[in-house]
Amino acid sequence: MLTTGCCLRIARLLPPVARSAHNRSGHLESRPRSRPPDERWTYGSERFDWSARKVGRADHARAVGPVLSRLMLPGGMMPVAQLVTMLRSSPASSAAGLLQAMPADRLPIVAAALKPADLVRIVPALRPEARRGLLQALEPDCLSAVIRGVPPQQAATLLPLVPAERLAPVVAGLSDGALAEVLGGLTPEQRQRVESVAAPGRERKVLGLRYGESVARALVRGNVHVAVYSDTMLVTKGRWRIAVAARLGDDGRVAVRDAEDTAYKVRADGALAVTDVAAAADVVQYTRETSDAGRPLETVVWVDERHDGHLMRALVSLFR
Repeated sequence: MLTTGCCLRIARLLPPVARSAHNRSGHLESRPRSRPPDERWTYGSERFDWSARKVGRADHARAVGPVLSRLMLPGGMMPVAQLVTMLRSSPASSAAGLLQAMPADRLPIVAAALKPADLVRIVPALRPEARRGLLQALEPDCLSAVIRGVPPQQAATLLPLVPAERLAPVVAGLSDGALAEVLGGLTPEQRQRVESVAAPGRERKVLGLRYGESVARALVRGNVHVAVYSDTMLVTKGRWRIAVAARLGDDGRVAVRDAEDTAYKVRADGALAVTDVAAAADVVQYTRETSDAGRPLETVVWVDERHDGHLMRALVSLFR
């Protein structure tokens, strides 16, 4: 005679509709199946035998087949959409850790599902080797958007990681001002690599912007306040306001003109023309005559930090 425990164990092995119940006497009481054994059911787009419920869960899944078509990570168990949601909701450092733990061959799949804004947030937190791998996995348009989206200081660390064959469109997508700032943060070798793929007519303009930004940083090192005014600067120290124009490759003619124009517009106390080459003789004579006439004007040569002292002395001479 079967005991109650044995009956319960046997009952668990039977399909729910075919399970036997115990009568009051404790004997196994058979009940007729509610559906014929050969009846077939439809589940989604698959048909399977009702008897499939007797097999294990893994065998049943193989019998039924996939219910939904999902994009899964190769060799992984998480859908890409779920991983992207996790990356977006995690802090940048945590999201970077997830990407860094991922095999390199899976990065293109995840990178394609992320938006440029997601990458702009995550990329700076990646280790250098992980940054390189991710940048190489991005499509050209997305790569350009990421480089444009990060601050210039971070773009200067990312641009050298861009593959050579994709560098030209990335550089072309940067504004002149952004490219000038990025070039300022590169080594000479890296700078030469970027300049070699830039449009020929663009190089001089970008270099001019770089020169102006370098002069502005030199003025800030001199403990004065510097504000950008169009393509010139307005320097403030106490009650004094001096218009400054920095021009690369100029003999002073353009710089003096632009500095005076800004001084007139903002009613500055003086004007300073900064160039990387010595001013022409007639320009020097003009500045003396103008200063003697009561309109303080000065020219100075500045090339790099070695000339910071000359720059600040020329500026202070206009505080009168």
